Parts: sequence; C-alpha cells; structure tokens
Amino acid sequence: MSSEYNVLLATIICGGSSTAPGDMVYSLVNNQVLYLPICVVKEIYRAKKTLGGITDAAKVFPDQELLMVMIGLIKGNGSGFMKPVTRLVCGSWQPGSSELLKMSVTSKECLAAALLMVADISGYLPGPVAGDLLYLLIVSTFITVKLSSILAHPVDPFTPLEEAVATIAFGGLWDTQETDKTEKTE
Repeated sequence: MSSEYNVLLATIICGGSSTAPGDMVYSLVNNQVLYLPICVVKEIYRAKKTLGGITDAAKVFPDQELLMVMIGLIKGNGSGFMKPVTRLVCGSWQPGSSELLKMSVTSKECLAAALLMVADISGYLPGPVAGDLLYLLIVSTFITVKLSSILAHPVDPFTPLEEAVATIAFGGLWDTQETDKTEKTE
C-alpha cells in the first residue's frame, strides 16, 4: 500500500468486518443508502486507477500505445482478470470464464477508457474533448453504468456496437438479407 491512510483504512475495514457482532458491518454496507456512495467512490477510483496505469506504462514504455492500453485495462479492472486464477486455486476453474474471452461490462468500460486516454495522451483527440473533460466523461460513464445496474435494469452501452460488428464480421448481414428475401417470396 502506498500511504499510511490506505493501511489504516484497510485495517479498520478488516477489523470491523471480522469482529463486528452479527455481521453488522456487512449488513450496514449492503444497505442501499450506504452502498450507492461507496459504488460512486469506487467508480471514480476505477477511472483514477486506469489513468494511473496508463501514465505508469507511459514512463516505462513511452512509444508503446498497446502496452499502455493493456496496463490501463488490467489496472482498472484487475479483479476481473484475477478471477480465473482465484478459481483455479480454489479448485473450481472454468476455462471459458476468462475476461479475455468473455469481457464483462466493467472490462469493456476500462478498455474504452484506456483507448480514449491513450489517444488523448498521444494527441489524437481534438482539444475540446481532450484532457479534463474526457476524464469527466469517463468517470460519469462509469458511474452511470454502475448505478443503472444497482437501481434499475443493467445497461451494457457496448451491445449495439458489438451486435453491428458481429453481424458484419461473421456474415450475419448476408444471412439477414437472405432470410428477408425468403420471407418475401413466401
């Protein structure tokens, strides 16, 4: 841990969750009144970690944009990439559950944020969208998607893009047109 504040916070949380009677800390944190602000802070911190991973990678690999994106993605959603390793250690490994094969919404968000941040650092984004405004848009997107999954129906903002790319890439566009032709002739 990088600071004494983080060590103290981790110690308080660990002590409170393991020694509180009747799982009081757990039930208090799962209360929606406290859970919403915790999720908002967590998503703000996720964007900060993604940007931190990109800046750390830029120091070590200054001309390698792909590595910057990968390190930003893993730093932003490291727990998602560690789940298969954890499952392997626990004995319930599922090969198809890798984040690289089936990305969660959080991983997709971190990937898009890392791509945009690297494009900003490299100077590919125009001035009005770059810098602090881009970071604010990324944080607000993270918060909106997380809160929509808690308060209402979960939203995957990448579904329309994925469906369009999959239709074009895997020939679904031609299959759809052939199906339409056969329906019209009948």
